[in-house]
Amino acid sequence: SGTFVVNRNMGYTSLMSAVEKGNAPRETVTVTIPEGLNINEIAEILEENGVCSATDFTRAVGNTDFSYDFVSEIPDDDQIYYHLEGYLFPDTYEFYTGDSALNVISRMMSNFQSKISEVSAQINASGMSLHEVITLASIIQAEAPDAENMAMVSSVYHNRLNTPAEFPRMESDPTRNYANEVVLSDSSVASQQRADAYNTYTSEGLPPGPINNPGMDAINAALNPAESSYYYFCSDLNTRE
Repeated sequence: SGTFVVNRNMGYTSLMSAVEKGNAPRETVTVTIPEGLNINEIAEILEENGVCSATDFTRAVGNTDFSYDFVSEIPDDDQIYYHLEGYLFPDTYEFYTGDSALNVISRMMSNFQSKISEVSAQINASGMSLHEVITLASIIQAEAPDAENMAMVSSVYHNRLNTPAEFPRMESDPTRNYANEVVLSDSSVASQQRADAYNTYTSEGLPPGPINNPGMDAINAALNPAESSYYYFCSDLNTRE
């Protein structure tokens, strides 16, 4: 008897395990997931805070079907490394220690669904799919330190995407870093092809998917770029300005 925390993705075995643990008080921990972290980095923070193991988290991210409305808008594309990259909303959460990775992922995805509903009309009017918006937002998040710079960086990338004959490639350093540091960490045969697809110095247009999990400032910047005729920007590696 008691009150238990479960989620819609649990199978019978997980449900029985949860009920068998009894109703003893559970410790909680407050964890801040900053904007712009990729899934591997989020997994490390969760493990460091005793929420769940990093391995369980990345395995659940890659092998679980979730039933949130926006999931159907993520393309079924073999080139995407983590299909949920970009869709785990960065925020401050209170988690149970020793929780299941499924519960943690569900909390973050539920938060994403709530936040993205605030700009759904803008996305529909943008001419971009949700996946394209989040992918572009993740690049902007990695490139710019604040909302003002994000809008300017967004204008540069929109200008390039809108002029493919002259500027076929986005040439974003963070995409190359993701290709080399995340995708190529996997020794599978497909990893080099995926890395090439994510690296916007070698591929044209947007990469197959987001390279991190962006916050609302970056999402808003992707939807509302500043007006400019710029095709380049220079960024300070120390200040990110």
